[in-house]
Amino acid sequence: MTSKSAVNIYTKFDPTNPPLPLTTSESNSFAYRTMATRIPIIVQQVLADYGDTYPPHIKRALQELHNEIKLDQPVRPLKTAAPDGPGWAKAWQPHRSKSWFNIPWYFAEAFFYRRLLEAAGYFGDSETGTKNWQGVDPFLPRKQAELQSDIPWQVLSAALAHSSTDSADSLRALLHHCVWGNRVDLSYNQVAQSTGRQIAVDSEQANLLVDDTEAVLARSY
Repeated sequence: MTSKSAVNIYTKFDPTNPPLPLTTSESNSFAYRTMATRIPIIVQQVLADYGDTYPPHIKRALQELHNEIKLDQPVRPLKTAAPDGPGWAKAWQPHRSKSWFNIPWYFAEAFFYRRLLEAAGYFGDSETGTKNWQGVDPFLPRKQAELQSDIPWQVLSAALAHSSTDSADSLRALLHHCVWGNRVDLSYNQVAQSTGRQIAVDSEQANLLVDDTEAVLARSY
């Protein structure tokens, strides 16, 4: 749940004067830790999952992306000729010459995944001009492995069990399943492995900053 002081935190937000964006330069932040630890691991996992399947130039491009981040080098722009290229070039321009650890977090994460897709040839191979890897999901092996595991299906079954009755308890559980449903992006197994426990919404409530569940229930029942 959350402390009482945080319950009405959103009422203090002034849309005409938004707070500064979270940046990757804040060493004690989620953004910094993710960029420094989790994201380089993601690149290495893609390399490991495809092993010798990827041609040398794709493996080299992925390793260069990994090193660019790990060594805190300037953020390189895309080389792509894909239709989204101009939009990304415009978004990258304000961060020109800045490193991965000195840019807004939202841009850093979004741009990382677009760079990874470029390196993996997902939109066509900018180096060779071939389309051998176009449309091939670099995360497919891990997605397939997760779908073959029991964890996501256990969570889905638990959520569906709550949908069979029309009650405040069912709505409460379904609301929280929706909140944590974002973890169906390969995060269920990561959380389970790091904590040594299965995922259950009732054990995750302490991680919420703001929880208006009871206010919603009061309007519904």
